[in-house]
Amino acid sequence: MKSFNVEIKETLARNIAVKANSLEEAEEKIKKLYKSEDIVLDSDDFDGEVEYDTTEISEKEFEEMNWKESDFID
Repeated sequence: MKSFNVEIKETLARNIAVKANSLEEAEEKIKKLYKSEDIVLDSDDFDGEVEYDTTEISEKEFEEMNWKESDFID
């Protein structure tokens, strides 16, 4: 049986209206709020997009991942 690594990516997104003198200033204001954790995206911001990226891995890589498939799958 082969071993695979499956990466799961979910997208969180929120639109925020802001007043500013320029596009750059608007983006900078929101970046500062995000970095200071005044804006925190959560499950309510999930946009429904999920991506899966699957790659084959060696048995050694599989063992180094330090989990067993049975931890997740019955």
